[in-house]
Amino acid sequence: MPLLKLKRLVRTHRAAPAAGPTLLRRLPVALACTSVCVALAGFVATAPAWAAVTVTVVEQGADVTVLRIKVDPPKFETVETPAGSFSRFSLREANVGGVASDGRSLPELPATGVTLALPVDLRDAPIVSVVPEGTLRRITARIYPTQAPETGQIQNQALPDFEFNPDVYKLGKREPGAALGRNALFKGDANLETLRFAPYGYNPDQTLVSWHDSYLVTVRHAAGDCFRVDNLRDPKQLAAYDDIDKFIERLPLPGLRFAANQQQLQRICAPSLTPQLLGGARFLIITHPNFVAAANTLKAHKDALGIQTRVVTTLEVTGGSSNTASATQIRNWLSNHWNTSIVRPKWVLLMGDAEYLPTHYDQPNSWDSARNAGDIWYGQFLPGATATTVPPFGIGRFSVDTLAQAQTIVSKVVAFETAPPVDVAFGQDFYSRLTFASYFQGSGNTDQRWFAETSEVVRNHAVAQGYGVQRIYYASASANPLNWRGGGAVPAALRKPGFAWDGKTSDIIDAVNKGTSLLYHRGHGWWTGWGDPSFSGANLSSISVTGNQYPVVFSINCASGIFDNETVDLPGNVLAPGYGPSLSGVFFAENFLRKPDGALAVIGDTRSSSTVDNNHLTMGLFDAIFPGLVPSFGANTPVRRLGDVLNHARSYIAAVDAGTAVNHHPLDVGGARPAVLNLRQQLNLYNLLGDPTLKLRTAAPWRFPVVNIRVTQGFAQINVPQECLNCPPFAPRPELVTVFAFDPETGRTLGRGLVDDNGNAKIDLRGWQGNFWVRVGSGDGASQQAALSETDTDNDGVPDSRDNCIRTKNNNQRDSDGDGYGDVCDADGNNDGIVNSLDLALVRSNFGFRGATRADLNGDGVVNALDLGLVRQLFATRPGPSAWHAAGTATAMRLPVGEEAQR
Repeated sequence: MPLLKLKRLVRTHRAAPAAGPTLLRRLPVALACTSVCVALAGFVATAPAWAAVTVTVVEQGADVTVLRIKVDPPKFETVETPAGSFSRFSLREANVGGVASDGRSLPELPATGVTLALPVDLRDAPIVSVVPEGTLRRITARIYPTQAPETGQIQNQALPDFEFNPDVYKLGKREPGAALGRNALFKGDANLETLRFAPYGYNPDQTLVSWHDSYLVTVRHAAGDCFRVDNLRDPKQLAAYDDIDKFIERLPLPGLRFAANQQQLQRICAPSLTPQLLGGARFLIITHPNFVAAANTLKAHKDALGIQTRVVTTLEVTGGSSNTASATQIRNWLSNHWNTSIVRPKWVLLMGDAEYLPTHYDQPNSWDSARNAGDIWYGQFLPGATATTVPPFGIGRFSVDTLAQAQTIVSKVVAFETAPPVDVAFGQDFYSRLTFASYFQGSGNTDQRWFAETSEVVRNHAVAQGYGVQRIYYASASANPLNWRGGGAVPAALRKPGFAWDGKTSDIIDAVNKGTSLLYHRGHGWWTGWGDPSFSGANLSSISVTGNQYPVVFSINCASGIFDNETVDLPGNVLAPGYGPSLSGVFFAENFLRKPDGALAVIGDTRSSSTVDNNHLTMGLFDAIFPGLVPSFGANTPVRRLGDVLNHARSYIAAVDAGTAVNHHPLDVGGARPAVLNLRQQLNLYNLLGDPTLKLRTAAPWRFPVVNIRVTQGFAQINVPQECLNCPPFAPRPELVTVFAFDPETGRTLGRGLVDDNGNAKIDLRGWQGNFWVRVGSGDGASQQAALSETDTDNDGVPDSRDNCIRTKNNNQRDSDGDGYGDVCDADGNNDGIVNSLDLALVRSNFGFRGATRADLNGDGVVNALDLGLVRQLFATRPGPSAWHAAGTATAMRLPVGEEAQR
């Protein structure tokens, strides 16, 4: 194998005193990886090609689980360093497990683990015993020391120095089969914990690796009859669930299928206590009072889609004492609500920036002078939960400072779910176009990181499923990409000059403006945006999304998801000398989310993060969307709601850390697959800036062209034919299709129902005798509406129930910005809910422009005097009224024609 050179230069560590331990630093590391076959005297069985550790269940019962960990002989590869030769455990093919190391310069040793389901009401720690089986086997090897984690800061791209401290190294003694601790993976209606073990022992003084053929592990705990709670089993509670809630209640819990003792999960019980509140919402919006109008608009929309929503203000959280709620008050309110409601939330949205709704400050960051900040803590309140427990619900945030900003984001969500982008019959469209931006680091032939290689692993899987993935990859002009960091060859399709490696800002802008369902970056980052290829907040002015083709953004780098600049350096949060972002600044992710024609949502981190852990997170995110990326992890059904996508990724990285899931990270030198370096930090850094109920759409939307309604014996009988003309054959049906009936005169909700596979649903009208409208909605489709008795207020031939300008004639229903308001009654170019000077400035700044732009208010292809005239005509009014915005429909139906313009 050719000699590989790697410079580790990021962090400079002070040399130890002369009489102290040796510290090697600031030296290039020559890495020659050579296979070393292990010959063992007395070992009869044929060793596999690569070392493997497998875990099987021997016995499982109400109070005990017995496991057998089978250990194969190790496989090593030699790594040459400034401190001499080391042997590194090779995991080129046996890619399960983490690393059992507590810190830098300690020996890098494999770990394995298992996820167990335990009794739901278990409060005491299980008792774990490990009994070795077979001969104790030994071999001499000088094990590679654990190195400093690498990060992806734009301003600090060099690799860490190689470190070896002999005195620290000698502290890394480990016994074979040692139990390495436990972690609470999930709490709530199930109790999942991961247990870690050391399959190999090591004595650094003797440079001796040891192991047994297998270990019999017995996990004892208090007997329990219930390993999973089914809230639908209690007849007292069942009445609180309608068909939609029953469907949502049956959605799988995070991580449940990864438990080794699956038989115990059949021990199902009803809840032991009946909560006080019979009702409950599936979607909670916790908002500062400043943004309650936007929250109510989003609630009306979600209710109409079948996701029952409740808006809670911080004033309610504090019991009426203050509009300002602390993080502890918010979490305590959520905990109390969870424990006192039968129908409990699946998703939670925090509406407000960090100064309005605080985030949680956790441990100090490994690189930055700041505490890690994130919202996951709000879901870690159940008994036994820790800072690494996956929440029982998806969490998102609209980090907004003004009501106008909140309305803009809500408008994008409503538009995307009501009138999703148009799909095409042939070729790639918005739904099948993905954009990957990534970086080959270094000036030679060999990559110094895994940014591009990780992206290629994901890309290959997506392409195999029929998606078009645009590569926007960058390498320096002096680089000639031939080898990945682990020694594998860069594919021929990515060799220069055929592939230019010249991805740039304009390529990203063009891809977004053309329409891409997902924009992903893997590389260096900072508050202001992405490193290479460069894309920053300053470039967002060139982004102009049209036709509701808003991208979801995975910003997997360092600190580009910061939103807490207003509070990170406040007393009580600050770490000297402070993090330093401007209190009045608006940084990359917030900017992209708030932009009317920008991102639909952003997943990103608030601080510097580990290169390795970011790669693991990437695998988890994309395994949710494209099942099968990580072998044996996840189900065959995609996870698409963004709050659930992030929780899936969290579950995966936690399972890799425990050694219970396939480690799909690209290889490092020496055949190693890097393990998770700091699980707690990684989970606390990444947040969803966006609506957690929103689905990432990677397939053409289902359509509901006809809604047939009749009333029989007090029930609305509804039939909804479902079609998806451009879907591939045998495409799965929509996950959830709902019908929602309401009175257009008052906005009163009359009832809702679940559409079955035959397109049928019924709604109990509870004695209602008047006219009503029905909305058909789905996260996988485009909304449709109809009335029991159709009316046409403006006599334009379009029924009121489907008219995007109910009181202004527009039989063409043209809606240039796709927000559900027709052009003739909408001059709100920035979608903040009011026509004002901002919209006038938008038209003036684009005057004369030809092409797609939000400033072209009437959709005639050019920004001209007609658009200025529309702004002047509708100045100081709100858009609409439109049938597609339920909050404004009731008011409009009660007003005489002409009066709505005076609102």
